Amino acid sequence: MKITQLHYQGLEFHEVGNGEISDPSLASLVLGFGDKNQMLNPSFYNRLSEKFPNAEIVLCSSAGEILGNSIQNETIVCTAIQFEKTIIKTSSVELKDSSESFEMGKRLVEGFDGEDLVHILVLSGGIS
Repeated sequence: MKITQLHYQGLEFHEVGNGEISDPSLASLVLGFGDKNQMLNPSFYNRLSEKFPNAEIVLCSSAGEILGNSIQNETIVCTAIQFEKTIIKTSSVELKDSSESFEMGKRLVEGFDGEDLVHILVLSGGIS
């Protein structure tokens, strides 16, 4: 497994540290956490998907982004991951009310072939 971390701030991506992924097209997964308003900007997603054209991209809003030893606000922190053998599949459902969470969870699981399934990671926005 190899990773590269990016910090999106001021409409620009900045690589954090020494990224291990030499060819971005080999990234399998990009996890992004950050400011919802910036994530809703189509330019952000378009540029991220252009940078990692073969990766599944999963984004989740946060109230503060952890970057190294600090907390950032109104930015997005993205971690691209290149797996050697792991296959990544993504799915999503819209949860309108917390009373639907069990049914939506079942629907998510049913969308995957269980034969080779090892792990499921679920990310969700807050529900008040």
